[in-house]
Amino acid sequence: MNPPDEKAIAELNAAEQGRKPRGKWRVIFSVVLILLIILGSPILIIELHRQAKISEAEDDIIQEGELIKARFATVDDWPEWFRDRKPKNWGGDRFSAWTKNCEFAPEIKERHDELDTLLADAFHRAGDRPERQELEQFLSETAPAYESALALRRYDCLSLVPEFKDGMPDVNALEVLQPLRLLIMRSHAHALLGNYTEAWTGLNLSMQISLKLTHPSSLVEHMVAFGHEHWVHETARQLREWSTPPHQIAEDWASLPSLRDEITLELVEAELAWISLLFEDFENIEWDYLYMWGEDNRGWFAFLDPSLDWNERKESIENPANLARLTADWFRELREYADRLEAGGDPRDWRNENFDYFKDLVTRSFEIELRRESTELMAKLTLAQLDGAEPDVTGLATEYPHHEVLMHDGHWIARVKYTKAVTDNIEKTYETKAEFYEFFKPNRVPTQR
Repeated sequence: MNPPDEKAIAELNAAEQGRKPRGKWRVIFSVVLILLIILGSPILIIELHRQAKISEAEDDIIQEGELIKARFATVDDWPEWFRDRKPKNWGGDRFSAWTKNCEFAPEIKERHDELDTLLADAFHRAGDRPERQELEQFLSETAPAYESALALRRYDCLSLVPEFKDGMPDVNALEVLQPLRLLIMRSHAHALLGNYTEAWTGLNLSMQISLKLTHPSSLVEHMVAFGHEHWVHETARQLREWSTPPHQIAEDWASLPSLRDEITLELVEAELAWISLLFEDFENIEWDYLYMWGEDNRGWFAFLDPSLDWNERKESIENPANLARLTADWFRELREYADRLEAGGDPRDWRNENFDYFKDLVTRSFEIELRRESTELMAKLTLAQLDGAEPDVTGLATEYPHHEVLMHDGHWIARVKYTKAVTDNIEKTYETKAEFYEFFKPNRVPTQR
């Protein structure tokens, strides 16, 4: 093979050197072209618009958060602020300790949960009764919890105060549900065994505790208290079908306290305090916490996640800004609602249709008042029965305008009236009178001892 021609090599090198500039500009042109395509693409336009809407909504959240923080500018000790809202004779810390001491081993708790269903079915619906041995075992296992709960009666208020962890409040109101339920279950068990005095005495303890949950630190805690009190009144109604309460308990229940007028404003202030605390360390705020009603898909081009289906992709485009706006609206209405209440406004004047928390609170408060009145009527009719006296039906009708007292089949019947004044102020709509009385079951008291 002949060696390459030197002249040919020189010409080739010169040709390649001449092409280098053209190749460099070709690369630059390609990059610019790609950028122009991206900048003009619908995807980028969509994302820029999406991020602008998210930013606008988040600015609204920040503005509302700052206004709420200003309400608490003088607060420098948050644990003390929550504690000062409780009465002097407060025992919420003892109540919290009691609930923690009511914990059982997992296998025992599971057995109690299964028994709860059986007890409720047997007590309220005349279902199959658990075996006597099973009831006695349950009463024995829960006796220490009951005995220790007796000490809670000495306090005026048992509502919880948040524990602060890393500067943030923590009040797990749901933890008290099961211990409170155990007390109701004990009354069910005693009644099924025929121990009526013990059933009434235990139920009286449940009533006393429920009436001391009067200064909640959160809306959830208040809902838990309402739920427990509903169980108490319904158990009392059913137990009265089986037996007569002791005279002293009837006297105690003949005059139950009304709900405090201040409770709605105090609950709004507590909710605002929690929001203010979120903004104490705003630089480290967790934005996904503020997206209270859905997933946080705020990241750039999050809607291009290949794991999303078409509907999820559409939601990830629209939802982040919408959810942020909902959060800002929630903050704003809480703040303005508090202003209206402080000025003496009507608690029913809640103006955010997306969230009915406080609108529902007013209706549920009305329902609890109705149940307290029903129990009072039952107690007063019982006292007349025990004392061999004739109840003052006319006087009772005046004292309890939302109730009526009838005589039927040898019993006094005390029940909530099915009237517009009642149905317009309760949460649920009942299509028929029969459906209404399935919820507001009448109290029955024998006319003779």
